[in-house]
Amino acid sequence: MEKPDYNELMKQIELLKRENAESQKKIEELTKANKIAEEDSEILKLFLEFSPIYFFLKDENVRAIRLSRNFEKLLGYPIEVLLNTQMHEIFKTQTAKDRDDLELKLLKDNKSVRYEDNVIGRIADTYKFPIQLKGKPPYLAGFVIDITDRVLAERALKESEKQLSELNRDKDRFISILAHDLKSPFNSILGFLDLLSTNLREYSIEKIEKQVNIVQQTAIHTYNLLNDLLLWSKSQSGKLIFEPKMINFSEVCTEIINDLQYHADTKKISINCFEPEKTILFADFNMLKTILRNLLTNAIKFTPNAGSIALSAKKTKTHIEISVSDTGIGMDEITKNSLFKIGETKSTDGTEGEHGTGFGLLLCKEFVEKHDGQIWVESELGKGSEFKFTMPLCVD
Repeated sequence: MEKPDYNELMKQIELLKRENAESQKKIEELTKANKIAEEDSEILKLFLEFSPIYFFLKDENVRAIRLSRNFEKLLGYPIEVLLNTQMHEIFKTQTAKDRDDLELKLLKDNKSVRYEDNVIGRIADTYKFPIQLKGKPPYLAGFVIDITDRVLAERALKESEKQLSELNRDKDRFISILAHDLKSPFNSILGFLDLLSTNLREYSIEKIEKQVNIVQQTAIHTYNLLNDLLLWSKSQSGKLIFEPKMINFSEVCTEIINDLQYHADTKKISINCFEPEKTILFADFNMLKTILRNLLTNAIKFTPNAGSIALSAKKTKTHIEISVSDTGIGMDEITKNSLFKIGETKSTDGTEGEHGTGFGLLLCKEFVEKHDGQIWVESELGKGSEFKFTMPLCVD
C-alpha cells in the first residue's frame, strides 16, 4: 500500500482551513447584513406606524397590500379590514369609486399625480405614482399628508386680511364722513358769531338771544359728538373703563330728558317716560347715558314739530328691554339695514335740517354689546321708529 504524500496532505489541510475561514467570514458578513436588514425593517415599520405621513402600496387592481398603521385612525377601520380591498368596497360612496378609478387609470397610463384631496373630512396633500418591480405587475405607491390645520390657518389668515382691509376701508370712509359733517356745525357757529359781531349794535335783544341760543345748542351738539368720538376711540383701543353698577332707570331718564328738553322744546316735541314698575339696571352709568342721549337726540332730529317721543322699559326673565319710540318720519328697509354698520354710516338731515353723522348709533351698538346686550330698530317709512336694546337685569 502506497504511503500518502505528507506534504500534499498538509497542503490540502491548509487549503480547507482557508476555505473554511472564508466561508466563516462570509457567514459573519451575511449574519451582519441580515441583522442590519432586520433593524432597517423594524425602523421602517416603526416609521410607517408613527409617522404623520400616511403611506400605501396597492396591487394592479388597486387593492391595498401595504398600509401605514396611522390609516386606521384616519379611515376609522383596522388595517386588517383595509388590506386586500378597494376603497369603494368599504366606503360604498361615489367619491371612493372615483378615487379607485383614478388609481386604475394611473397604473394603466403609467402616470403620477399630486392633488389636494378630502379624506373623511380632513384635507390631504396626496401623491400617487406607479412603480414596477422586475418580473412583477405594476404597483401603485403613494403618500398622504394631513394638511387640514395648515389649510384652515391659511384660510383664517386670508379671511382676517380681508376683514382688516374692509375695516380699514370702512374707517377711512367713516373718518371722511365725520370730517365733512363736523364742518357744518362749525360753519354754523362761525356764521352766527360773524353776524352777531357785525350787527351787535343793530340787532334787538330778542334776535341776539335767539342767535346765541342757536350757537349754544350747536356748540353743545358738536361737543357731544366729539366726546362720543373720544369714547368710541377709547372703547376700540380697550382703554375705556367699564364699571357696571345698580342704576335706577327713572332717575337716569329724568337726567337725560332734562339735558335735551330745550332741544325738544324748540320743535314742541313732548318726551315721556313710561315705567310700569320700578326698574333697576346693572349697567355702566356713563355708557347708558350715552346710549339714551344718542337715541333721544336722533328721535328729536327725525320727529316733526308737535310730535312725541316715548322712553320705556320692561322686564323679562333675563334682562331689561328699553325702548325709544317716536312719531317721526320713519325709514325704509335699505336705511334700516345700513344702521349700526361703520362702512355704511351716512349723514341724514333731520326734519328741520339738523345735521348729523350717524356715528351715535355706532357708539350705541358698541356700548350695548359691552353689556352683552342687543340693539335693533323697528320702523316703517312715514310711521315713526322704535329703537330697542337690552341691558342686564339687576338680581337681588
